[in-house]
Amino acid sequence: MSGTDLRHFGRQLFGLTPPQRITVLFVFRTIVSAALAMWLSMRFGLDRPSTSMITVIIVAQPQSGLVLAKSVYRALGTLIGCGVTLLFVSLFAQYRELFIGSVALWVGICAAGSAYFRDFKAYGFILSGYTALIIGFPAALHTGVTFDTALSRVSEVLLGILCAGVVADTVFPHRLAPALVELVRTRYRDFAMLIAGTLSSRDEPGESARRHARLAGDIMRFESLRASVYFEDPEVRIRNPRLQQLNVAFMAALTSFHALERLLARQRAKGGDLIDRIVCTRAKSLIDVLADPPGSAAEARTTLPRLESAVAALSMPVDASGIPPEQAPEFHSGIDLLRQLGDELITYTRLYASLAHAVPPAALRPALPDSSRFTPHGDLPTAIAAGARAALALVLVCTFWIATDWSAGSGAALIACIVCCFFAASPTPVLATRQMMLGAVFSTLLSWPYALILQPAVGDSFTMLIVSMLPIMIPALWLAAQPATAGVGLPAALFFASLAAPQTPMIQDPASLLNQGLSLFLGMAAGGIVFSTLIPAEGAVRLDRLLNALRKQLSEVCTRPLDGLRARFESHCRDLQMQISITTKISEAAITDAQNYGLSLLEIGHAIIDARRTLATHADLAPLHGAMSATLDAVVRVAEQASALRRRRALKRLDDLIADVGAMHLHAPAALAARQRLLHALYRLRAGLLDAADHPESLSAGAAHAA
Repeated sequence: MSGTDLRHFGRQLFGLTPPQRITVLFVFRTIVSAALAMWLSMRFGLDRPSTSMITVIIVAQPQSGLVLAKSVYRALGTLIGCGVTLLFVSLFAQYRELFIGSVALWVGICAAGSAYFRDFKAYGFILSGYTALIIGFPAALHTGVTFDTALSRVSEVLLGILCAGVVADTVFPHRLAPALVELVRTRYRDFAMLIAGTLSSRDEPGESARRHARLAGDIMRFESLRASVYFEDPEVRIRNPRLQQLNVAFMAALTSFHALERLLARQRAKGGDLIDRIVCTRAKSLIDVLADPPGSAAEARTTLPRLESAVAALSMPVDASGIPPEQAPEFHSGIDLLRQLGDELITYTRLYASLAHAVPPAALRPALPDSSRFTPHGDLPTAIAAGARAALALVLVCTFWIATDWSAGSGAALIACIVCCFFAASPTPVLATRQMMLGAVFSTLLSWPYALILQPAVGDSFTMLIVSMLPIMIPALWLAAQPATAGVGLPAALFFASLAAPQTPMIQDPASLLNQGLSLFLGMAAGGIVFSTLIPAEGAVRLDRLLNALRKQLSEVCTRPLDGLRARFESHCRDLQMQISITTKISEAAITDAQNYGLSLLEIGHAIIDARRTLATHADLAPLHGAMSATLDAVVRVAEQASALRRRRALKRLDDLIADVGAMHLHAPAALAARQRLLHALYRLRAGLLDAADHPESLSAGAAHAA
């Protein structure tokens, strides 16, 4: 019977749906990995085989790419944390307060790093933080065996990582590469059809907005998939730079499309459709190409010549004789945005088509620089707050530990550190802590009868030891595999392994189990308290911080060097919008308004970048540098502290600049074309400022909008 026949037979026998099969295999692989890690730890005589088992559970994921990615960063974080801990022990082991203070400072830095770097680097920071506690406190209490303790803990962690990675990659692996390929294809198709439907006025405004929001959410999903598949698929590693550029090209095209869509919507809202009809008629050939998008990267190569021909038609001279003078600026801005969108679609399609080749031919070589990539952005004040919470929680628990001379105090400090580091960037840290407590209750109640009654009964049989753990581990891991219950299931599995897994030598001590159980709840309580009281990380406070971070992006786009600015600004704004979308304890209307405000800021920022670049590359426009600087200064002041007066002043500066540009006496064709591009950018900037001003000032408590 072939492998395909066996899989078909299994589906027929068990009647499992695809998600259920993924969950069953996840539970199976995790148990196999944990058993293998524990067995090897015992064979090698390591002190705490449970550490290897816990490591397996922490890095376990249904998809092999996620396991490998987490494993790499966990290994790096563990090694860095170990090195820092040995340094602290060598310097401060004899001075209790200094040692705790230095560890608290390190944990705070790591928690801040985990909140600021919102990709897999964050996981490395988390591991560096709590590795300092796993190794540091035992080593400081027993300085004579510091190196042996560190070596044993690192060996246990690395052994667990190795077992999890090997099993995930070889035992019924669930690859992420097909999901990445499907996302690339569906995103191109959906975006092309969205543009075609909007320009031809076939789509309803509400449907267009929903599709735009879904496509914007795919930016972060794409980046997460790409970073994970990088570790499991050599084909993706070869194409990785182009995949990063593909995301940047998509973001740029999506922003240009939104700016064009908003311009047409403003015209419709004014009751006229003259510009709408003219722009959409001019885009007819582009609509025809996009209405029938390619289904794969190979097909995209045949679409590219048709797309280039359609975009070339957009560059033909424009007859604006029938446009009323008061509508001429927006008409020309619309034509310019249409051309810009066409150029960005060509770049996007060329990158898409190049993915069909390991080494793309010259005609499909990327037009973007190799450094173009999506960079997740964490707000610095939020990261500092996360670090302060972690350091404070650790100091509070350690103070209680010292004051009571509690034998399990180091365990409580470790849990407080884990809570603060793991949930530093969570939109719902208090809820996550409560779910963690529920999992701790589950594991604590079950670990007592298991460790004191069942485990001694199995004797020296390793097989029976693993079998005896299955009735508890299987339900916990099943819950961990479900998104709705992962916050309960994963802690249940982890804490059960921590409390009940065998040690070397074996110890059955009810008092020790009770102390360990209490340390779980004290550590989690400390983390929950600081999350609730020290700069709360949920609700209106979080939304206010994210909106302030968006305004800061507008300030930076006016002042930072142009090199790489567009990709950086785009990715930071998109990431902040994604964080806004998952903010809790805020009405849906406020979330929607905040996201629309962020889109207006994107439009403003791109217009500023285009205007700055045009001025920087054309010497004939040099006399405008002073007026441009004054206008950008006015925009920065509005971004820093909005008011009706500052907004009027910024618009007045902008209108004066537009008048100065129009009054310039230029004769060279290149200078005339540059002036026209500058005017289009300034008109888009004005429209974006007015758009942003339309959003209610109540979006964030106590703070005004940037425009």
